[in-house]
Amino acid sequence: MALSAHYDALEARAPRERETALMAALPRQLAHAKQNAPGWAQILKDVDAAAVTMLAALPAREVLLAQLAGGLAAPLSTMAGLLAAPLRNLGYALVQLREQREAAPAA
Repeated sequence: MALSAHYDALEARAPRERETALMAALPRQLAHAKQNAPGWAQILKDVDAAAVTMLAALPAREVLLAQLAGGLAAPLSTMAGLLAAPLRNLGYALVQLREQREAAPAA
């Protein structure tokens, strides 16, 4: 069965031709990601599209996604800690109150 039965003409190109076209489109794609996606802008801030000459020079998709997930999780973790602080402080206060009452002589 021919490749064209399952893939369009762009996907059925020779690998070298396909990579050349992808690399030509890379600067535009990176600029779009940096302008329209804050998470990707943070991850790609040090990436210079002109310096990338092969797809293999870029981090793997999984690595980029892990960096994005880490960037999203960090503020959530901080917020969870801030929300838990008042409850934790209440617990400390109650323990101190109990210790004070136990230390005070019975009246």
